[in-house]
Amino acid sequence: MSVKTKGLFPVLLALGAFLGAVSPSASLGDTAIWTPTAANLTTFGVSTAFINATGQRITLPRASRHYSPFVGATAVNLTSVGTPFGRDAATADFDGDGNLDVAIANQAGMPEIHYYNATSGSFIASEVTDSAYNSQAISTGDFDGDGDMDIVVANYNGPLRLYTNTGLGTAFSVSSITGLTFYGKDTAIGDFNKDGKADLVLAENDDTYNTGGVILFINDGTSLPFKSPALPVTSDGGVQRVAVGDVNLDGNPDIVTANQVLAANLYLGNGDGTFQAPIEIAPAGTARPSVVLSDFNGDGYPDAAFGAAYGLTQIFFNNGGSSFSSGNAIDEASRYDAGLAAGDVDKDGDMDLIAVDATGAGAALYLNTNRGQFNYSGIIGASGTALYSALVFDADADGLVDLFTGGLSNTFYRNTATTTGTPPTGDIVNYAAIPFGSGARNTLALALGDLNADGRADLVEVNNREADLVYLNTGDAAMPF
Repeated sequence: MSVKTKGLFPVLLALGAFLGAVSPSASLGDTAIWTPTAANLTTFGVSTAFINATGQRITLPRASRHYSPFVGATAVNLTSVGTPFGRDAATADFDGDGNLDVAIANQAGMPEIHYYNATSGSFIASEVTDSAYNSQAISTGDFDGDGDMDIVVANYNGPLRLYTNTGLGTAFSVSSITGLTFYGKDTAIGDFNKDGKADLVLAENDDTYNTGGVILFINDGTSLPFKSPALPVTSDGGVQRVAVGDVNLDGNPDIVTANQVLAANLYLGNGDGTFQAPIEIAPAGTARPSVVLSDFNGDGYPDAAFGAAYGLTQIFFNNGGSSFSSGNAIDEASRYDAGLAAGDVDKDGDMDLIAVDATGAGAALYLNTNRGQFNYSGIIGASGTALYSALVFDADADGLVDLFTGGLSNTFYRNTATTTGTPPTGDIVNYAAIPFGSGARNTLALALGDLNADGRADLVEVNNREADLVYLNTGDAAMPF
């Protein structure tokens, strides 16, 4: 299990969202209890601690103590082989030892793999031998069908690179997909021709908004799986991000684009590697650096939320997969929302939205009060620092959605609302801000995964010109779920 946000303008990748409907919950299903140490405790009022995922629980007395999973955790420095210019990250078990490893795409260097050593509790760095490119995005999967995890890296003004795992633990074969030069910005994976193999989607944008678009590479199941001709989905310039999900619930993966200049569109997949004519979701004229798909109004269909660059964050409601309603602005203030995350913050059964601003306006919480009706609840934590990405997940296994934001400073926000009686209000007062790490940060991407196989979600920070870091979720691993 892994989750990540991608690049300077990240996207929440919902668990299981590539090939089916978006999950109604952003909480991770892996929950655990343990005996926390004093450094990891926080005091607050009456609360409930969930013992396991079946809903059994114990009620703690007033002034009880509750686990804050990353406080006191020691950052594991992912020592770079070269100068750290981290841009994106993904987690996967590349050496087949049962532990997730970390792959880093560097903006001015070769990709790096950091292998987790369960004996020492540390990471061993290995650079994939290749030329240095301006890498922007990374995705993983068993692309050649040999049972081990491979890597695709999108480069800006460079080749689209495939690194196939040789099965020898730390050795990769390097090849270019088609041999052409691309202005790669984002990648996504999905089975678009329903043959059981992972196909590749590339978003291109040359920053002049004239060259680019979205390209599909069908996996032919061979040792070089993407050598078949590239299939243009759209030639619209300025595509910043792509999101993949079954938007019309027909069993075929579809593509939604976030565009810098032109309209944000939906491309419905036919299940054979082709797409229907584009359906406009959001009109041209507003730069949209971020997108997240989630069912905000509870009708079963994923809706689309877009962050704006110096504009209004909007939600467009899905009308059964054939069209979208006019945009519903959920804030009256102009923001630069570089990252969006969706989760049921107040446990009322619908998905709320969190947006992080790249100009220092802070992380904004928008509560979904009734089937897509949103109220602005305020800024979580302090403003004044540029933020680029956000993750929502239940870090301390209490049944409440917590938040992590990354940028020039990073913060873990623990949801401290009560889990007994009426649902928590989800108001900003329920979030306890816990500064994360120390020193300068320039975190362009975040990744989430159980790196040491102890049943708890760990965090990866990808920093540009600073060391990339891993925070292992603390606790007593001897106590099961």
